[in-house]
Amino acid sequence: MKTNRKIISILLIVSLITIFLPFTNNDIVATLSTEDYTMELNDLTERSPIIITHDDNFSLYPLTGDGSPLTPYRIENFNITSLVDEIAISVSHTTKHFIIKNCYLRPTTIGIKINNVTQGTAQIVDNTIEGILVSSGTGIYIRSTNSTFVANNTYLNPEIHSNAFDIEYAHHTIIFNNTAITISGGFLTRYLSVFRSTSVTVVDNTGTYLHAGINFFEGNNAIIANNTFTDSGNTGISLYKCPNSIIDNNILTDCGYISIDLHDSPSNVTNNEVFNNGIIISGSDFSLLRLYRVENNKVNNKNYGFFVDTPDLTFDTGDYSQILAYNCSNIAIENLVTDHISRVITFYECSEPSVKNCEFAYAAYSPIFLVNSTSPEVAFNSFINCEQGLDTYISDFADITHNIFYGQFFEALNIGASDNASITYNLFQSGGQGVLLGSDSDNCSIHHNTFDHCSAYDEGVNNLWYDPVTQEGNYWWDYIGTGNYTIPGSARSNDTYPLGIPPVPIIPEFHQSLKYTWMLLFTPLIIAISYKRKRKK
Repeated sequence: MKTNRKIISILLIVSLITIFLPFTNNDIVATLSTEDYTMELNDLTERSPIIITHDDNFSLYPLTGDGSPLTPYRIENFNITSLVDEIAISVSHTTKHFIIKNCYLRPTTIGIKINNVTQGTAQIVDNTIEGILVSSGTGIYIRSTNSTFVANNTYLNPEIHSNAFDIEYAHHTIIFNNTAITISGGFLTRYLSVFRSTSVTVVDNTGTYLHAGINFFEGNNAIIANNTFTDSGNTGISLYKCPNSIIDNNILTDCGYISIDLHDSPSNVTNNEVFNNGIIISGSDFSLLRLYRVENNKVNNKNYGFFVDTPDLTFDTGDYSQILAYNCSNIAIENLVTDHISRVITFYECSEPSVKNCEFAYAAYSPIFLVNSTSPEVAFNSFINCEQGLDTYISDFADITHNIFYGQFFEALNIGASDNASITYNLFQSGGQGVLLGSDSDNCSIHHNTFDHCSAYDEGVNNLWYDPVTQEGNYWWDYIGTGNYTIPGSARSNDTYPLGIPPVPIIPEFHQSLKYTWMLLFTPLIIAISYKRKRKK
């Protein structure tokens, strides 16, 4: 099956390139990149930057060719290295055909800039750009130019955060078989940023030690296939309002927070392999989930489950590593065990879903995310060292009982705009806040829980922090032993009957490994200093 997919993908790539190129030129045949990123600089001609602003400027430089489709101007075999010049090669407002090939470029800000040139006249092939010094810098920047072919280029070692490839208002661009890597590590490079550009094709590219992989913002009809990204500090592939796209046969390993992140982008998501951090599909209108085709994706060598309008589903095996369900009733999930996967279980507008006896560890986002789902049951699960534990939003009458929350960095349990939750017999041990009841989270009942070295916060109305029948509340590790226990927050709630003995036993070995846990928790934060944390609702 994989062999067939690869053959189909190769045929797709060849067809795209054949259709795209307006002429035949043997010098632009794409060859596979190698792991040797050095160029033979002795074979290149040293020179100052090349700046072309209209057709007549081509004659100012030692270029071969005449600008015709069969004999393009050749900006070729140059070494342009400068500590002061912002741009190495810039071509704008031209109508002639040209190719930029086999150049070594080391400017301060932009290696190659193409702006407002005639459609289908530009090719950028076999160049190496290195050492960008400016935070807004870019290896190859294409703006307001359609049908540009970019292949076999290498972007290396920026000295500050920058983009390897940056595309704006540039439709039908092909990004093929390029490489970006920060050899020294550091997560400084965003591989590709695409802004309001349609029908962009990104195929067979490779990136390592990136800040982020591929990011599309407000485009459509993208093709993202056969790319490999490893060790990204943020995301691997991210689409925001980019519908009707194809995301196929990509391999994403250790991509920061999310490997594939799709928001309001109904597309075909097929045959991708993800190792750690998982796939997140979200949107402002959940009914758009019906327009996605999500098939044959693997996360940590197990299936990614995508279910829409399907009642009475039961999962009691280890076949799945992630499950998203929309408008499903009576869906039951048990015995999932996951590690380093974000949003393991997502319920959008489901009725009476349940999650029991599952284990979640080291998730960058909450492993369980409930949105507009009525009467969910979450019981007998373990949440260990996740960024968040359980996140509910507009999900009333939740029954949350007998769970272990240990070492969450933010909230172990976040109740947002969700009324009448029952939170009982849970262990909240170490980490950040144990329970956060947000505004518009009212009439909740919280009792017989153990809070050990973590806190609670209440912004709702009429939430009750004890059981009025038994007149027993919760165990608080910092309770001094007399009177009420005051719950921080605008609600000014109290636990009138705090307990002196934990109703759910504290787990001693967690305390013994606490210092190592915090080291693990702080590691992703160090990587993400420049990243603004997103909260998806």
